[in-house]
Amino acid sequence: MESMESWYDRHAAAMANVEVRSLSTLPPNSGWAVDPASGKTFRPDGKFFTVEFFGFHNSGQEVPSYIAPKVVEIGKGVVLNIARKLHRKPEEYLLHAKPEAGKLHAAATLQASESNLASGKVPFASVLADPDFRVEEVEIEQDLGRMHGKVNRHILAQLNDTERDVMELIGDTSKVDAYRWCNAREIQRLLRTRQHSVSPHLLEWMGAFTR
Repeated sequence: MESMESWYDRHAAAMANVEVRSLSTLPPNSGWAVDPASGKTFRPDGKFFTVEFFGFHNSGQEVPSYIAPKVVEIGKGVVLNIARKLHRKPEEYLLHAKPEAGKLHAAATLQASESNLASGKVPFASVLADPDFRVEEVEIEQDLGRMHGKVNRHILAQLNDTERDVMELIGDTSKVDAYRWCNAREIQRLLRTRQHSVSPHLLEWMGAFTR
């Protein structure tokens, strides 16, 4: 069986290039706009998030008063891992080789915003209402230094029928190779051998649910 490191490296080799763009030179069809009155950066369709500036006073931090930009997400994020327990084996999780802003992360099975989920194109979103899965959920605030009021729903979807082939839930068979089963020890090893390879959301999820 292909190692976790080889699987990660193979997908990381195909990552896209990233370029830095200025707000002042955004093309009209970029999907983003700036409100000249407030300075808020937003999407006219109201999806995903806005970027806004906040003033903090008597903050109790090293700098008592300051102004900082914050990302304000529309709705909550969802971080969901499918888990299975096979006979005499450690619990396994279905990870996704997920491209994210020019980087590749070993990520949870499903990691998406509510705006993405509403599109109906996110693989495994149907798990939330599937009786074959026992679902547990906790909410965790995300990076208050950069986000304003951002909350992620961290969800464990325990597969009751370990004989079921959950890959059928992807829909697009060309994407099957981007998912693989692995246990907590393999994730920890990848974190040590490939720097910045594991999604912070997955690490938060493991802190909440790994037994």
